[in-house]
Amino acid sequence: MENMKILYVVSLYPCWSETFIVREINTLIKRGHTVYIASLKHDCEEFAHPDALQNKDRVIYPSGTAKQLLALTKVFFQNPFRLTELLLSSIAKFWNKPEPLFKTFASLARAASMVEVIKPLDIQHIHAHWATYPSTASVLLSDVLHTPFSFTSHAHDIFVEDQLIKYKVDRCKFACTISHHNVRWLASKYGADSSKVHVVHCGIDLEQMRSFGEVERNTSILAVGRFDEIKGFKYLIEAIGILKSEYPDIHCELVGAVDGDTLTPLQARISELGIEENIDLLGAQSQDVVVEKMKSCGVFVLPCVVGSDGNMDGIPVVLMEAMALGTPVVSTGISGIPELIEHEKNGILVEPNDPLSLARGIKCTLSGKNLDERVKAARERITNEFNIEHEVSKLETLFRDSIGSCD
Repeated sequence: MENMKILYVVSLYPCWSETFIVREINTLIKRGHTVYIASLKHDCEEFAHPDALQNKDRVIYPSGTAKQLLALTKVFFQNPFRLTELLLSSIAKFWNKPEPLFKTFASLARAASMVEVIKPLDIQHIHAHWATYPSTASVLLSDVLHTPFSFTSHAHDIFVEDQLIKYKVDRCKFACTISHHNVRWLASKYGADSSKVHVVHCGIDLEQMRSFGEVERNTSILAVGRFDEIKGFKYLIEAIGILKSEYPDIHCELVGAVDGDTLTPLQARISELGIEENIDLLGAQSQDVVVEKMKSCGVFVLPCVVGSDGNMDGIPVVLMEAMALGTPVVSTGISGIPELIEHEKNGILVEPNDPLSLARGIKCTLSGKNLDERVKAARERITNEFNIEHEVSKLETLFRDSIGSCD
C-alpha cells in the first residue's frame, strides 16, 4: 500500500500558529501520499506561512449556513443511529454550557456541508488535530463516509477542555498525543484506554533548520510565544530585573502575538522595574525573523507555567526549534517539557513561577559553563526523538494499519 489518501480535519487552514500541522502534512505529501484538508473555518488570518499556502488547492471549506443545516439534516436521516448517539452524547455533556454546545452543532453542520465534496476523493483515513471541534467533526465524517478516523491531542484541548474525549478515544481507530505526560493524563483524568493512545511528537524539519546556517551567539535573551499567562513572561520580566544589577546591559526580546489585554500589565511592570531599555516587547514575527533571532541570541527562554484555569503547554515547538538550531535553552519542568529537556544535559530546567530560579538558570547559561556539550546533546535529542521524518513514519504505520484492517 504505497499511496494513501488521507483527510486532515482542522479548525482553520492556514493557521499562523499551527506550523507543526503544516509540517506533518507536507512531509506526508513529500512521501507520495495524497492529503486533503477540511477546514471548519474559512481562511480569515492576515498572515500565512508560505509552506501552508502551497496547499490551498487541497483545502475544503464549509458551505454557507443554510446549506450547512440542510446537509446536517440529510446526513442525519441517512445515518440516524450513529449520529443520534453523537448528538445525544453532546447534549448530555453540554446541556448547561450553551457556547460549546452551539459550537459543537456548528462544527457538525460545517462537516456535513463538506461531505458531498469529500465523497468522490475516496479518502481512506481521516485524521484530526485537536481533541475539540475538529475531532468532533471527524466522528461525523467517519460515520457518514464509513472511513476510520483518528486524532491528535496537544494541550488545552485535554488540560482545560473535555469535549467527549473518552467517547472519541473509544470510537476512533487510534489516538495520538504529543507526550507521555499526556498519555498518563488522558488515562487518569478521563479513563481513556491508553493502549489506543500513541505518542507522536510535533517534529522538526532538520534539513530546513540546517539550511539556516550556524548560530552566532551573543549575550541577548529571546522568548517566543503568545503573550498568554501560560508562557510565564511576567516571571521573565522579573528575572531581567534581578539580573540587571549584575548585567546592566542585559537585553531581552519577547516575540509573539498578543492575546487580549495581556500586554498592558507586562508593560506596567517593566516600567515599575525601570528596565525599559533592557526589554523589547515585539509583536508576531515571520518564521524567518524568529529563526534569525534564535540564531543570534545567547539563550532562548520559555518559562512556562500552569495557568489559573489549569491550562499549560504540551512540549512547545519553539523549544525544539531553538535546540535544533544549536541555541541554549532554559525552560520549566512542567507538562511534557522534561521529555525534551534534561536538566544540565541538553538545557536548563528551573522551577515555574519563580523569577529567582529563572534568573539563576539564565545566568548559568550566559556564563558558558558546559555550553557546547549541552548544545550538542540538544541537537542529538531533536535528531533522535523530535525529527519530523521519524514522527511521520510513526503516523504512516498507524494509518496503514488502520486502512489495512478495514480492507
